[in-house]
Amino acid sequence: VDLEVGSGLRENQRTVPEVIGMPIEEAEIYLNAYGLAVGHIEYYDTLGVVMGTAIMQNPNAEKGIVIAVGSMVDLWGSGPYPESLIDK
Repeated sequence: VDLEVGSGLRENQRTVPEVIGMPIEEAEIYLNAYGLAVGHIEYYDTLGVVMGTAIMQNPNAEKGIVIAVGSMVDLWGSGPYPESLIDK
């Protein structure tokens, strides 16, 4: 019988960071540096919000919520879908 002692999965988990209010590009860089992947990005025309700003995310950043390293965070940005990404 082999017994391994460790601190659990804590090293492989991250609290969900708040990226709402950041430019989408900055949110992507932040999430990747934090060990999370960016999932689906959707854009919505909004009034009073700078184009390209993250307006929603899933999962939400709530106290005590943790996800596994490498998990995806979906983002919603303000404004129309960028034309530079349509051809890709």
